[in-house]
Amino acid sequence: NQPVILVEGVFDAIKAGNNAIPMLGSWIDEGHFLFKKIVNEKTPVTLGLDPDAIEKTMKIAKNLTSFGVDVKICEHIVSDFGDMSKEEVKYYIENAKKYDISDRITYLIKNISSGSIF
Repeated sequence: NQPVILVEGVFDAIKAGNNAIPMLGSWIDEGHFLFKKIVNEKTPVTLGLDPDAIEKTMKIAKNLTSFGVDVKICEHIVSDFGDMSKEEVKYYIENAKKYDISDRITYLIKNISSGSIF
């Protein structure tokens, strides 16, 4: 009945504190029990995946919001939660930005390279 924080690994979850769930990877979708549970309960989610998984973060956020789940994204670009202090991680979680479909569109536009059609 409380929001959860999805992170990649165990050390990230330790730093993220209560209600942090390590996905033991960087992907979750409709085929995963945890995804189904979040959707069924309409549990708000904060995504705290590693900075190098921003594309997956955007896709997960899009999938969850398509099922009516409120999603926030932590905007940490320097290091993984596991490499930060608990205070730093707490700051990023508390200041996570609510996901909106325009965030994904902006991300896709920024990553268009010359000569690319996608």
